[in-house]
Amino acid sequence: METSQYFERTLFYDRSPAADEYYERSADLIFEKDASKARIEVRYQSSIVNFKHQKVRRRKGSSGKDQGNEKDLNLKASAAAQPTLCGNLAAHEVRSEKDDKMDSLDYDQSTDSIMDPNEAADSDDASSISSRASSTALPTALDQRQGDSVPPMYPGLPKLTVDNVDPSNMEEFVQRTKNDFRVFYLRQRHSYSRIQITKQLFEQLLKSCNIFPRFNEYLIGFGSKKSDAEVGPPPLKFRPLCTAHSNAYRGFDRYTRSIEDLIQANPFELHVIFLDTAIASWRPHLVYLTQLVTHQSNKAIGIMIGDDSAKQSLSIDVEDHQDLKQIEDEISDLMLCLDSTLDTVSTFEEMYDHFRTHQDDTESIRGSPSRSVYGSDAVVFALREKAKEISYTRKKAEALLSKVQNTRTLVCLEFYAN
Repeated sequence: METSQYFERTLFYDRSPAADEYYERSADLIFEKDASKARIEVRYQSSIVNFKHQKVRRRKGSSGKDQGNEKDLNLKASAAAQPTLCGNLAAHEVRSEKDDKMDSLDYDQSTDSIMDPNEAADSDDASSISSRASSTALPTALDQRQGDSVPPMYPGLPKLTVDNVDPSNMEEFVQRTKNDFRVFYLRQRHSYSRIQITKQLFEQLLKSCNIFPRFNEYLIGFGSKKSDAEVGPPPLKFRPLCTAHSNAYRGFDRYTRSIEDLIQANPFELHVIFLDTAIASWRPHLVYLTQLVTHQSNKAIGIMIGDDSAKQSLSIDVEDHQDLKQIEDEISDLMLCLDSTLDTVSTFEEMYDHFRTHQDDTESIRGSPSRSVYGSDAVVFALREKAKEISYTRKKAEALLSKVQNTRTLVCLEFYAN
């Protein structure tokens, strides 16, 4: 039996009234109140950069022609060029205010280092970031490792432009770069401070980028606070993008739909990279907790190995019991976070399975694409690897939790015995 559109929109897309009320009540602690403190960093591979790159290469190959004629030729050549993965802007869009500022740069010193693929590989300037060893949003190719230790180089421009978006011109920037690869960063001064963006500007950014409404639920855990009141993030919800009867796909985000070659533009790459960073961040925290547990365990058995390997008697007091209880709570929170991350990985595996089903139909028409050395699909390999890594980290946390509980029991016995 088919369901109504109201049911699907309410259950799968819109925020629930309770979550919406909680978000509004927490907004004063999440977002900055002063608009002057707002900071929106963006990293993008813009068609403006593509246009400038073509312009610089033609200037290098020119043979002393008139500068005015050369600019006209460059505009005509750029307009006639085939669109790249990120797309090309029209001539009137290219001549924007930012473009005029870029024209004032010294191309022999600045622009070459930013946009010349031959020289940018050795450049580490702070205004851009290298795409070395990262194929996200760039045309995929055969694995280019030839047995050496150098990371593979992928086709396309080797730099992503790093810039701060002016809040007053944010909508114009989002509209101008709607067909470009871009990542927006919302920063915090520290983990317990407000996000450096106002509530009005944040909702304006979500609306301009067509972000799903439930994204607001993930912001509730951030902001000004004295301690963590919620350990795990909200569960990731997923609904298949096609209907069983009509087989009509609802479509992915606007960026994916704007790319001509859907096979080469894998929207899951960036998610897997973020998951890898999040999972790796738990290792140093687990090491820190292990050091605390080892210290308390040594006190419980009554010895401490010093620099001279001399055994020293240690006293047990009630603070040791409290410290162990606090460590036990932190390990329990860590295990809950790992379970939440594992659920996210499992959801991505299910989502990617539906995505590949659509890809298989396209591949049969265009022919078999190049395969990765990791197997039929590198994203599937990476997701399975992340799931195994989470499970292994959780086992280490379980072993550490058992050690804490045993040590706390021993501390209690010794404390009451004394």
